[in-house]
Amino acid sequence: MKKLAILLAFVFSFAVLKAQTIVHGGIYSNTTWTPAGSPYIIEDSVVVFQNINLTIQPGVVVKFDTSALLIVEGSILANGTANDSIIFTSDSSNPYPGIYKGINDEGGDTIAFRYCRFSFGNNGIVGSTTFTIVHCKFTFCVTGIAEGAYKITVDSCMFTNNYDGIFGGSGNSGPVYWCEFRNNSNAGIDCVGNGADSIINCVFVSNNVGAYCGFASNCLIDSNANTGIFILGSEISHCIMKYNGTAISSSYAGIHYNDISDNAVGIFSSVSNISMNNISNNNVGIKTSYDTIMCNSICNNSSYNVVSEMSTNELINGNYWCLPDSAHIQATIYDAYQNISLGFIYFTPFDTVACSNVSTGLTNATADEQEIEVYPNPGNGKFTVESSVATGPLLVEVYNVLGEKILTANFKSGIENPIDLSQKPSGVYFIRGISKTGQLEGEAKVIKQ
Repeated sequence: MKKLAILLAFVFSFAVLKAQTIVHGGIYSNTTWTPAGSPYIIEDSVVVFQNINLTIQPGVVVKFDTSALLIVEGSILANGTANDSIIFTSDSSNPYPGIYKGINDEGGDTIAFRYCRFSFGNNGIVGSTTFTIVHCKFTFCVTGIAEGAYKITVDSCMFTNNYDGIFGGSGNSGPVYWCEFRNNSNAGIDCVGNGADSIINCVFVSNNVGAYCGFASNCLIDSNANTGIFILGSEISHCIMKYNGTAISSSYAGIHYNDISDNAVGIFSSVSNISMNNISNNNVGIKTSYDTIMCNSICNNSSYNVVSEMSTNELINGNYWCLPDSAHIQATIYDAYQNISLGFIYFTPFDTVACSNVSTGLTNATADEQEIEVYPNPGNGKFTVESSVATGPLLVEVYNVLGEKILTANFKSGIENPIDLSQKPSGVYFIRGISKTGQLEGEAKVIKQ
């Protein structure tokens, strides 16, 4: 019996040792990595050569030795599933951010990453061609995604505890949709030049800087220590911005229809067009240099509603101050009356009621499919789901940004049905309606504030 136990232990140990594949050098023919050969251990530098396909199946784990690098000159198809992700991580028992180099696309033919998880790389992915990354998670990397001169589309991904979530050194970062950026020590998106091409329906929470961007819309920007959004030369609109150091830092930009409250500074700007915003309950509402500031609600900012950053005078027209007269308004403005090196801010005439179109938050976030309707969107977690398409019972499934199912409920079609995500963290959620026959009746995406 004792010999049998020893033999079984030996066989088991041999099986464990055998259930891994060492990869080094070049991949010269079409290759598929399967769960049976997993984990795949990458030693030093491995190259997928031109016109060669590397296919990685769902459930595969890819581990990198210290300083190891996977170079893609051909194609890599890493399409996991919501229930079976593909893992890229370190082979070390004590990993740290940057312990291995990561995956470099060097002009690859076809690049696809879906439902993948990346951790501890210097770069999760370095992109040199145009492709799309969907439903992926990047954690504890120096940089999750690093972009070159080409634009990578990033859709429904999560970036947490990296130095930078996305870095675009050339300022050519591609569009980013329905993504979450949390606890990144430098920035969620760090792009020079004009920054990210566009950021839509994203969530930035507890980063040092939320994002450097060219265009942003319908985003939740919350508790970023330094700055929520840096924007140069384009537009930010319909965002909720709260509890940041500075909510918006801008130059030559359009700032419209945002709800900016409870920040240290609401807007720090020069030569921008600032209109139709709610700028309230910050420490300082606006620090301004040569801006056009019109038809905003600028109320109850604890130190000053407006602070001049200029030696010349500036005229601010048609804003609502929540105050009864010019004397009360002047007391909330820091200009030449407080510092003789500054110019005056002239604000009369002033509105006695708020502009009718001043923002109260995000607009309804757009969804790919509208067969089911979810409202309010965004909301505090208590949503209403309604479908006029399906007949009979409707199965509603709720997924987080990584495709993990977090809730299932049976609803009736044609009526309003409540769904409660109030105990879930703020972020992006996907809602699917399925008929009793298993047919997909509709999908929607929502933002929980």
